[in-house]
Order: sequence, then structure tokens, then C-alpha cells
Amino acid sequence: MTAASEAGFLVAAIDNDRYSYFKEQALGQRKYNLASALQADDPTLNSHDAWEQAIVIRDRILALYLLLRDKALETADPEMRRYFTGIDLSVAGNMPFSRTALRYLDPEAAGAVRATTERPAHASSGAVPAYPLVTRWADVLRAQHRPTDR
Repeated sequence: MTAASEAGFLVAAIDNDRYSYFKEQALGQRKYNLASALQADDPTLNSHDAWEQAIVIRDRILALYLLLRDKALETADPEMRRYFTGIDLSVAGNMPFSRTALRYLDPEAAGAVRATTERPAHASSGAVPAYPLVTRWADVLRAQHRPTDR
């Protein structure tokens, strides 16, 4: 459950990085976010390519969240189901909120936010780069899918 929670909330945090980026650019601010971390790791990346990679990471983490959540829901009691409904609403609600919140609105940057989709564009549950926290989530998922010895 912890891995699923962390993954779900990290998706919302990465989305917040994306929305904040456009506002920060319009205001001439330089803040740190996932794309700037990727650029620090690979200085040859331009901003567009760094954000494309960040979105791939975000979508893969979302796919991991969905798998971990679905596995947890198989045996979840009503309280746990409500908990995951709350995470789902937080992740999904973050997008329309961020597109309309005064904090992010800037006439020059508002058009840079794309429409939402039903599924992540990068829905592969394949390997996410080996960041320790994300690696632990994948370990939890692998442990849940191991065949039991009989």
C-alpha cells in the first residue's frame, strides 16, 4: 500500500512541476523540477526533450500506481477502498485544477498545457530509471506477482 500511495502522489507532484514550469518561464524564474534534474544528469538535453523524458517517467509511474492499486484493492476493506479513491481523485483532480488555478494562469503560457487523456500515453509498466524510491515500488510489484511455491 505504501508503494502505491507514494507512486500516486509522485504523479501529482510531477504534474505540478509541469504546470509550475510554464508559470515560472513566463515570470523569468528558474526553479528546480524533474526536467531540470534530468538536464543536470544529461546536459545535452534541451528543455523540450527533458520534459518529454519527464512525461515518460510520470506515465510509467502512473502505470505502476494503477497496478499496485489494483492489486491492493483485490483484498481491500471499505476504508482502504476509500483511501485509494482519494488518491485517484487527487491525481485526476490535479490536472483540471492546475489548468484553471490562478496560481498557474498566464495568458502567454496557458496554451502549453495539453488536454487530458483516458490512459497514460506511456502506459508501459516497464522499467523506470533506477531511482531508489521508484525501484522499491517495482520490487513491491514484482514480489506481489511471484508465483507461490506449493
